[in-house]
Amino acid sequence: KEKYICDSEQASRAEFHRSVVARIDIPSNTLVEEGMLTVKEPGTGLPPKLIPEIVGKKTIREIEADTLLDFSMLE
Repeated sequence: KEKYICDSEQASRAEFHRSVVARIDIPSNTLVEEGMLTVKEPGTGLPPKLIPEIVGKKTIREIEADTLLDFSMLE
């Protein structure tokens, strides 16, 4: 039997999961370090399990503190 998540469950799931955000302002053309990142609710962005893939990438624009990270911000 195939399982699926209905719209109301998806909203609850996003509310209780966490996303990777910038802990500090990160300038453009900066290699991301783990200490520059933190995780916060809601879970609408990149999940914390992707932190190892984010660390070491270079930013292509300035990322302000408390901004949800997205791979489009990184090289």
